[in-house]
Amino acid sequence: MTTNYFLDGSTIMAQKSGSDVMWFVYDSNGTRVGFTYNGATYLYKRAGRCHRHPV
Repeated sequence: MTTNYFLDGSTIMAQKSGSDVMWFVYDSNGTRVGFTYNGATYLYKRAGRCHRHPV
């Protein structure tokens, strides 16, 4: 299976694998805070400085 990435400059906006598309969600500072996958949105819950866990 091929995965295609869609960029805005060096920022990954989306990735597509087969018919599945994942759109990344960013805050106003450009930090990735979640993603939308097959119509459902998932936001990361920050646990410390470097760890992100899907909610």
